[in-house]
Amino acid sequence: MATTMTEAAGAAGVSQKTVSRVVNGEPHVSPDVRDRVLRATRELDYRPNNAHLIALIEGRPAPAEHPEPAVVLTVRSSTAPAHSHPHTRSRTT
Repeated sequence: MATTMTEAAGAAGVSQKTVSRVVNGEPHVSPDVRDRVLRATRELDYRPNNAHLIALIEGRPAPAEHPEPAVVLTVRSSTAPAHSHPHTRSRTT
């Protein structure tokens, strides 16, 4: 079975968000913490599960075992035209 982000975080002694920051190359992670996370991910052979993003790009529902609803909602909201969003109104002049 594949290593999860939770397992990688536990092995490195950090939160899942910190593992996410390191894996995605985000700033604001100390070099020591970054090294611990990278070491843990290498030792556990951690691979990010991007199935939910691939499904979204292809217009399919996210896999039930890893739905990541916040990611799906954020991406859908940011890519949808403003006029199609139910909470926006078209302006007329």
